Amino acid sequence: MLKDRALFEEVRAVIERETALIVELNTILRAETDVLQSPDAAGLAEVLEQKVSPLAAINESKATRYAILRSVHYPESEDGWASLVSDLDAIESDQHITLANLLQILRGELMQSRTLNRVNAEIINRSMFSVHHLLNILRGNIPENKIYSESGEPVNINNKPSITSA
Repeated sequence: MLKDRALFEEVRAVIERETALIVELNTILRAETDVLQSPDAAGLAEVLEQKVSPLAAINESKATRYAILRSVHYPESEDGWASLVSDLDAIESDQHITLANLLQILRGELMQSRTLNRVNAEIINRSMFSVHHLLNILRGNIPENKIYSESGEPVNINNKPSITSA
């Protein structure tokens, strides 16, 4: 079954399609980073909607990968996929670009996705922290000596009304 050239080409097509999808997702994640860092996050909803299509296609591709693995009796896992790629490369050794090289490119793009996603999550977390901190200040929930005067001296505000009670 593994000597079937069609299987080699099918696996190659899956890897190339997933790589294209991940590259598209990375472009969207970079746009998301730009929107998150801008003072006006008006474009955020649009960027989030753009992520839906490639993410759905990646999920569909995963199902395709697992169907291929089932058909050749390999474990339905990333290790099973790597084993199949390695075995197919051993049979099709005349190829200039091996499946393993294509898979390595895909993994590099996935690492970029993870990094971009982590950066975006950190930006969101920092923004949420800032908003919560500012809301607490507006509510008057400020720990002692956390506000400073122009000279840098701590200002005791415990006896002053909060902005919400004014």
